[in-house]
Amino acid sequence: MLTHDAKFDVPLLERALRLPLGYVGAMGSRRTHLDRLKRLREIGLTEMEIDKLRSPIGLDLGARTPEETAIAVVAELVASRRGGCLPLSTHDGPIHHDHSIGVVARPAHGQPHLSPPLTARPTSVMPRHRHTATHP
Repeated sequence: MLTHDAKFDVPLLERALRLPLGYVGAMGSRRTHLDRLKRLREIGLTEMEIDKLRSPIGLDLGARTPEETAIAVVAELVASRRGGCLPLSTHDGPIHHDHSIGVVARPAHGQPHLSPPLTARPTSVMPRHRHTATHP
């Protein structure tokens, strides 16, 4: 959802958060998000309903441009649907997984699924090499 006025955001979110939807997200700054949460509580949404809200939306890709922000948002939608958001370099599980069918990529070194070691590469991963193509 993208509006620029709480008078539109709050009624739309109130309705959406009470529906059986797979994803409800709202754009905005962290300050806007905190204000939005306060307004949602004031109109009577429960904590369980509010917990379904994803805001600010998007994965932290370091996005700066509108195009990069769009990619970050779509990446979060895919991660929400498929059940992943780990950088592939942080685990040695399958590249393609889908929690809905019970196949889960396991992080390397026994780390919890949502708390990967972001600074260390697993020893089971081979170092990356540059591939040089020869042209005739």
